[in-house]
Amino acid sequence: MVAGLWVSVSCFEEGDCLVTNSNIVVVDFRKVADKKAVQPVAISSVDVLGGVNLYRNQELSQLKLPVDPHLTETHFIIRQASKTDTLGFSYRNQSVVLAPDCGAYLYQFDLAVTRNTFGPDKVRIVNNALNTNIKSNVEVYF
Repeated sequence: MVAGLWVSVSCFEEGDCLVTNSNIVVVDFRKVADKKAVQPVAISSVDVLGGVNLYRNQELSQLKLPVDPHLTETHFIIRQASKTDTLGFSYRNQSVVLAPDCGAYLYQFDLAVTRNTFGPDKVRIVNNALNTNIKSNVEVYF
């Protein structure tokens, strides 16, 4: 009797192509008093500078703002009933090859505030990489 044993080994595993890149800046609204509690805010509209409307007439405690991966800066106009603010972000783009069989993905990192009309101490970056594993990138205090 002849027995055969066949063993197959691969350096590629399904987890190697787990893509975590995102082009979404997650903005949480917080209360100034304790800086922790989420503050729902009545939003009339949120637009990307240039005309794309993202939100209209909603009460929100968080915004998900898409940045343009073909640029290095994106600005948003946030309108409330009584005022209009602008929030601008700069970021760097980097192509990352996770594994040879996965291809390249574009990641945004080094997020920074370039325009802020909310006030000098009202906006804070809490995580400067855009990633699906991140719960919040920016906190805005009301």
